[in-house]
Amino acid sequence: MPRPSLSYHEKLLRKAISKNLKKLSEGRTQAEISESTNIPTSTLSGYFAERSTINPENTEKLANFFNVSLDKIDPRYSRNILFLEDNDDEDHSLEIEILDMIEQLNKENKYKAFINTQKLLINQKENN
Repeated sequence: MPRPSLSYHEKLLRKAISKNLKKLSEGRTQAEISESTNIPTSTLSGYFAERSTINPENTEKLANFFNVSLDKIDPRYSRNILFLEDNDDEDHSLEIEILDMIEQLNKENKYKAFINTQKLLINQKENN
């Protein structure tokens, strides 16, 4: 059975993690990082090549190795909710992030999100 395709959000997340790791690892090989962190080189290669998404345990190992906070490896640890802006199409990226969040809500909370969005639209029309 094939794996489900990645969401736009997941693709951007992998891209951000890869970019962060490449920047932090300048001057070090994946083999050196692997030896120091006990993360297999094949796993690291997957992160660098955007083939896999890092897990919390490996995020912590790498953050300790590079002596940085977790969000410098994985933007999901950032307090900035818009951590995955796509510079080519910022509005589209925000829409995708919102849709991904809504998908995670249960039916009751989806309804609440719908009602709140309606209220925002009414308020916006009244103020324009």
